[in-house]
Amino acid sequence: MLAVVLLVSSPVFAAGYGESRSMDNDSVHGLSVGAGISSPSTTAGFGENPTAAIYNNRLKVLGEFLSPNDNFSNPGFGGALFMGNGFVGGGLDLRSYDGGAGSRLNVLGLDLAANIDAIHMALGVSAGYTLNNGGAFAATLGSIFNPFGPFRVGLQVNDFTHSSRSFGAGLAYDPSPWATLALDASVDNSFHGFTLKPALGAHVQMVQAEIGYGFSLDGGYTSWITKGVTAGLGIGLGQNFHFEASYNIQLARIYGGLSAHL
Repeated sequence: MLAVVLLVSSPVFAAGYGESRSMDNDSVHGLSVGAGISSPSTTAGFGENPTAAIYNNRLKVLGEFLSPNDNFSNPGFGGALFMGNGFVGGGLDLRSYDGGAGSRLNVLGLDLAANIDAIHMALGVSAGYTLNNGGAFAATLGSIFNPFGPFRVGLQVNDFTHSSRSFGAGLAYDPSPWATLALDASVDNSFHGFTLKPALGAHVQMVQAEIGYGFSLDGGYTSWITKGVTAGLGIGLGQNFHFEASYNIQLARIYGGLSAHL
């Protein structure tokens, strides 16, 4: 028992480098690092840990651009509303994007998350319902251990209501107030498609940058983490606006988003 008390009271489990639930978390969590399992962004999208909703501490609206390819053909668009207070958070979003084979999907999504201080853990769930093409429901569960500390552990189950579910886990560490190291991994429902994505994130003042690389250790199968280079840039525009752009993430090949605090 003494060891447990010493562990959870150590600096590893304290708020990371002055991070506060009342601060503008876009300056730290404006971009996901890696696959967004252990270090997701405040505007976490498909494939990221829905627990990220706890990092929202003000009412915020978001407009999105989503291209499924490098030539910007058949792009998608989305909008979202987020709110939170550092202990509980949530979001409501609507996206219309390329569903493959000439189809288009219109998906309504809901995210909810809560932080439980007593066990140094936050839990989140996201659910999406396809409004066209016959309708379909999918949901993701997530958790982050020590979500406001410099060392974090993320766990995730994608599409847990169907047999096509997949699993993810990740580690993130802030070696300084300006940097984040992350290592995320995913497997499919049969524990094939083992994919890793190590990444480095930097956040200085209101500018964030991220670079990572996904690769498979099980070449005959795939899971949801994207392979190859992932990169992102986030910029705070004054006190109330934030722009982010990412390449090769789970949600889109090319992603752009502009959010505004209300």
